Amino acid sequence: MATKKHKLTGKQIVSRASFCFGNVGHSAFYGVMSTYFIIFVTGGMFNGLPKSVSNRLIGLITGLIVGVRILELLIDPLLGNVVDNTKSRWGKFKPWIMTGNIVSVILLLILFTGIFGLAKVNWILFAVLL
Repeated sequence: MATKKHKLTGKQIVSRASFCFGNVGHSAFYGVMSTYFIIFVTGGMFNGLPKSVSNRLIGLITGLIVGVRILELLIDPLLGNVVDNTKSRWGKFKPWIMTGNIVSVILLLILFTGIFGLAKVNWILFAVLL
């Protein structure tokens, strides 16, 4: 059985390359979150706080990460449905990829500032915002 080969158009090449670069960005973001963030939280973010407060915040953040991952299992199929039903002039994926990347960058920058030192000023508000 012979396979039919077809040439990709310029638009298709750009679309596939955009998806690949978006995926690389997503993977890099996840790598930062899953490794450096834990080291940052346990090692440097709570310097200067009392040990008991620091331990409670580390436990809270760890619990939140586990909770978010479990919640993600329930939400992912719903988000997949939303993406599949998106109709825009850029297609169904590109608006969500761009929005997700921009929001992720902003939140990552804010997060690594320790929400601008809020943990040292009011650790309860910091925990609520986190």
